Amino acid sequence: PPDTTDTVEMEMLLSKAERGLDAELLSTGQDCEKYIFSSEHKKEEETSKSNCSNDEETAKEKKKRKRRKRKNRGSGSSRCSSKSWVSTLPVLDEGDETDDGTDDNSYDYGAAFRDSDSYSCGSHSFVSSGLQRNGTNDDDDDLETGLIRKRDGEHARPPASRDLIVSATPLFLEDNFQDEEQEEDKNRGLFSIGSDSTKDSGKGMLDGTFYGISRKRTFFMGCVVLLCISLLLIAYGILTGEQGDNKNSGVSVKGVGAGGKGGVIPNVKTFSPSSVPTSSPMLYMPPAELGVRKDAMRLYLSSISPDGAAAWDEVDSPQSRALTWLIEDGANANIDPSDDSPANLLNIRQRYAAATFWMGSESEWAKDTNWMSEAPVCEWHGMGCGEPLVNGDDFQDTEGRQRQRIRRISENSASDPLLESTIYVIDLSDNNLKGKLVPEIALFDKLEVLRLYNNELTDKIPLAIYSMSTLREIDFDGNKLWGQLEPLVGNLVNLEFLYLSRNEFSGEIPAEIGSLVNLKRLWFQRNNFSGEIPWQIGQLSSLVDLILDNNSLTGELPREIGDILGLERLIVSFNNLTGRVPGRFLNLEALNVLMLDGNNFDHLTIPSVIYDMPSLKVLGLSFLNLRGEIGADISNLDLTDLFLNNNMFEGEIPAAIGTMTNLVRLHMDDNSLEGTIPTELGDLVNLKELKLHDNLDITGPLPTELGRLTSLESLTLKNNRIDGQLPTELGELANLVVLSLYENSFEGPIPSEIGLLDKLEVLWLSENELNGIIPTEFGNMASLDNFEVYSNELSGDVPDSVCALNPDVLIVDCEVTCSCCTSDCVQ
Repeated sequence: PPDTTDTVEMEMLLSKAERGLDAELLSTGQDCEKYIFSSEHKKEEETSKSNCSNDEETAKEKKKRKRRKRKNRGSGSSRCSSKSWVSTLPVLDEGDETDDGTDDNSYDYGAAFRDSDSYSCGSHSFVSSGLQRNGTNDDDDDLETGLIRKRDGEHARPPASRDLIVSATPLFLEDNFQDEEQEEDKNRGLFSIGSDSTKDSGKGMLDGTFYGISRKRTFFMGCVVLLCISLLLIAYGILTGEQGDNKNSGVSVKGVGAGGKGGVIPNVKTFSPSSVPTSSPMLYMPPAELGVRKDAMRLYLSSISPDGAAAWDEVDSPQSRALTWLIEDGANANIDPSDDSPANLLNIRQRYAAATFWMGSESEWAKDTNWMSEAPVCEWHGMGCGEPLVNGDDFQDTEGRQRQRIRRISENSASDPLLESTIYVIDLSDNNLKGKLVPEIALFDKLEVLRLYNNELTDKIPLAIYSMSTLREIDFDGNKLWGQLEPLVGNLVNLEFLYLSRNEFSGEIPAEIGSLVNLKRLWFQRNNFSGEIPWQIGQLSSLVDLILDNNSLTGELPREIGDILGLERLIVSFNNLTGRVPGRFLNLEALNVLMLDGNNFDHLTIPSVIYDMPSLKVLGLSFLNLRGEIGADISNLDLTDLFLNNNMFEGEIPAAIGTMTNLVRLHMDDNSLEGTIPTELGDLVNLKELKLHDNLDITGPLPTELGRLTSLESLTLKNNRIDGQLPTELGELANLVVLSLYENSFEGPIPSEIGLLDKLEVLWLSENELNGIIPTEFGNMASLDNFEVYSNELSGDVPDSVCALNPDVLIVDCEVTCSCCTSDCVQ
């Protein structure tokens, strides 16, 4: 038996370590007697001595030993494995400080005997106690005695890490647990790995096996697993590629990541813009080459980007994803960032700017042909290079206002040697765009037209756009942009058309707007602009349209506007303007549209200056609290549209209005007019809208001459005191869509001729004194959708032909039998 002392020293030769614990504990010429084990608690246990040296082995026995060793490696045995090696061996990280105070990347083997009392080698058994089961020491010396050291005092080297199963918990290397505490450890999930009996019991082994599987079999199974994973990845790539072709799932970037390691980069686009495929295969290249490509791209783009490289700090930003696409996507395989030719740099700049715009969108586009593909940017939907910029005529917006377009590029651009590959126009109007505008639009440094109207873009206009001095047209009409219009707008000196209408802009209109001397059309209507109209607008000598209606503007109309001699349309309706119409407006000889409705001007009657504007075609003076009589002088104006509604006008309707034969719209409703309707109104053969409702005191019969208004589409006379019978001539108004005659004093039968109005959609005859029956001819009004004829003296049935029209609204008196009415009858 070995000597017993208060110190423990032993040497373990691990130079041939296999799986850490499959080590040759004893080498040639040495035996187990050289190791001394002791126990602080003086436990003695019988040991059997076995000679481990190889001096007496014959050559044949050595060969058998080698064969046995090779066999045992696959079955869980080692040279010294006739007994179990019991050890709780936690693996410490390199650099951890040991209990003796050292920090030299050594391992603490002091815990090797914490949870067991025996160690066996060959036929010898050795006892070690003196370390507490829970990993705590009775004292520091106890832990010191548990350190396995070489004879020179250095720490024994750790087992080969490639063969260890690294765990945060100790590993038991024993056939079975010796007591209840060890059983508890087993229940806590500790591995039990030991001799052959362990393998047989299904507990697994570390010595050459893992859960009973040999190293060779483990290696073979690992290869099979890797092969299966590779095949699955290939199948997944093919499947997603086919789905991308069918569903256009965006650009999927896979391969080498930013750190030069293989991996998968998240999709640069998380939605499918449309059914048009836009994704391309991944661009594969060695990491070193990819790194060079990335550095070259970043170097060039950071030097020209509005925010430099800062925008790439956020991995998910549109700029970062666009850069990744440009570097790694196969759609850009033909781009060489080391080529500094103007054509190549232009291509890089434009593809990056367009990709950033794409990445910044938050919706599926209505049209996205060729976007994010290998096709030249000039062939992407809405991106225009060279001539012509616009095909087709100018058009009207939803409010009937003529919208003019830039049609040709500037003379300077026409001489550009890269004319055919330079983006001069971006027109993505009506394309379901959502999200923010990106500042990288400014990288299209020769852009002349930026049309994005009728989308749902949000946020502020990027400051970079104000630096695009080549812009000649900006059309952001019909979006959800907000914020203030920056004074930097004065930098856009070549701007001719500025359409910012129908957004949510606020703040004052900057005085710098007066620097846009080439500006022809300025549309700011339907926003939240406040403050006064800057007088500098009077410096815009080229201005044709000044449209500022439906804002919160205050103050007076600047008299300097009268200096814009070419001004054709001045629309400032529905603001909070005060004062009077400046006399200088008489200089506006080209003015044909003047809309002053819904303000707080000081005028009590129609401003006298207006009567001296013979070029006027459209005059809007509604909602101004004007009073008095409408003078016959109004007929001196050759108007097409006259809006005098919602005022306090009194007196009769001037018969002279009948001479204004070019009138298309005549709105005089919601006043206090009285008397009869002039028969001269029957001469307004171009009239489409005649609105005289809610005047209360218009009396007399309805002139039969109105039957000559064959262009009339809307006739509203409700809430007056018009009497007599309905003229049969109403049946001649073939284009009539709305006929509103309720709340009057009409009497007699309903003319069957009204049934000839096959375009009529709304027929309101309620609250009169009509009698008789509903004509069966009403069933011929195929467009009828709303028919109200209650509060009269009618009888009979609602004709089946009327029910067959299936109108949305049908209301009659209770005296009329109705099988298809949409509401209860009216008593």
